Amino acid sequence: MIPRPDTSSAPLEISSERVARLRTMLEGAVGEGYFAGVTSCVVQRGKLLQCDAFGYRDVETAAPMTTDTLFRIASSTKPIIAVAMMILREEGHWDFDDRVDRFIPEFAGLKVRTKEGELVDPLQPMAMRHLMSHAAGFGRPTRLVAPDSGARSAPGGQQAPRRSSASASLFRGDLQDLIDRLASEPLAFHPGKRFLYGPCCDVQGYIIEKLSGQTLDIFLKERIFDPLGMADTGFWVEPEKTSRVASIYSYQDGILTRLNKPDPERIARRPRFLSGGGGLWSSPDDYQRFCQMLLDEGASPRGRVLTAESVRCMRQDLLEPQVYVQVVQGYVLPGARFGTNVSVITEPKGDNAMYGKNSFSWGGAFGTYFWIDPTNELFASGMVQIANGGAQHLGLQVEYPDLKRLSAQILYQGEA
Repeated sequence: MIPRPDTSSAPLEISSERVARLRTMLEGAVGEGYFAGVTSCVVQRGKLLQCDAFGYRDVETAAPMTTDTLFRIASSTKPIIAVAMMILREEGHWDFDDRVDRFIPEFAGLKVRTKEGELVDPLQPMAMRHLMSHAAGFGRPTRLVAPDSGARSAPGGQQAPRRSSASASLFRGDLQDLIDRLASEPLAFHPGKRFLYGPCCDVQGYIIEKLSGQTLDIFLKERIFDPLGMADTGFWVEPEKTSRVASIYSYQDGILTRLNKPDPERIARRPRFLSGGGGLWSSPDDYQRFCQMLLDEGASPRGRVLTAESVRCMRQDLLEPQVYVQVVQGYVLPGARFGTNVSVITEPKGDNAMYGKNSFSWGGAFGTYFWIDPTNELFASGMVQIANGGAQHLGLQVEYPDLKRLSAQILYQGEA
């Protein structure tokens, strides 16, 4: 059943006092030195309640943070890929119960490696619902980790973010190379029987190319970015825009340190690997347009991107009942299930108690976040660039504040 907004409780009314507290909290987090800069936007029932930028996109050059600053949005790419996939579903190209090897013949005949090292047939075929919810069986998780002494150097001597060694080799070459590598290895678990955050969205990017006959960058531009007016979103940064890119920082032992100031020449080049799992750059202004479209169930000022049914379908629970959502070891997302590339609050409780039922969200490795709350007709979106910022929302303990959680507590409950 496709989840609809829960209207059984009194509608949330966000007062101007709560909005003022939100601004104070965000500005204070920058002022106390936890972040170089932060942006935040809150919209409810079509009314813009808050849209701010505090601090700097680069502290060392005193370049101010703005709502058109360009961010590496990392895994905040994934919900955009979900919308692209749902566009193709509306056109009849695929459905959730279809076998993945219908679209990727290289995956036909994949075995599963057991704990004992034996290779066995899957208990069930890998279906598109498994691919859309990180339950496909792929065994190498993908995440971005903070630089360490072994990290490569970025221009200016700063250390650059790197992929974990377990996943870096997957992403050499192009999308076909990724498919070939995955097809050469047995699955780590039976499809549908576990949640393991991994390369599923990159595989979806490959399917988008095969079904549409277009490269992923062109499909996203023509079917999502241009219709929504997302002129600053893409897999690379146009040369005339590189001055707007935010630097990445870390906060450790009470010190904020710049890890990476992006190289204008490198980020202006079209990458060979178009990562549907984390390759996009975007701005707060652009992502706000994307969130508003989701809150409006596919509608936008320039015309529909999706049907309302498709957006509601994105937040249906795709996992088997015994499977739970865990990205950071030892922390299960409370009250959360997983839909089409997004987590969904099906039972508000614990750390997620304040959100309205059916709220859905995801975030990026460097701290970009959003949530859509259809019950309270609300969306919020925030952006920072800090190491491990995305894993923090998923249970990782860090020294700096969780801006997503604090923002939600203030908006829903009046105080953090």
